[in-house]
Amino acid sequence: MSGYITELNELKVLFNDLGNYSVTNAYMLQILLERYDGVVEQLFSISDKIFKHSVETIAEAETDIDLMLSDKMPSFKKKMLFEKNKMKLRVAVNTDISRYEHYKIIEQIIYN
Repeated sequence: MSGYITELNELKVLFNDLGNYSVTNAYMLQILLERYDGVVEQLFSISDKIFKHSVETIAEAETDIDLMLSDKMPSFKKKMLFEKNKMKLRVAVNTDISRYEHYKIIEQIIYN
């Protein structure tokens, strides 16, 4: 189970290291989102109530990133969407780390 924390911590570092908007970084954000989605999918199967918000955040970010990667939007809006979603996903990862740690503590208390 500590694999979830390890993966989330790696994602936290990668989101923090993601630079300013560029097409390359936008694709990197999409890749990190897919990786985060995989972790959240597993966490959601553990407790759908605790990680429901994360699933919603991912769905919103997917929509924004699809828009950002299309040619239908001016570059200043793409930059705004990039920064918004980079921050949103960074916060979501940090929140999931806390949620999972609290979940494990509560689980230990209940079973001991």
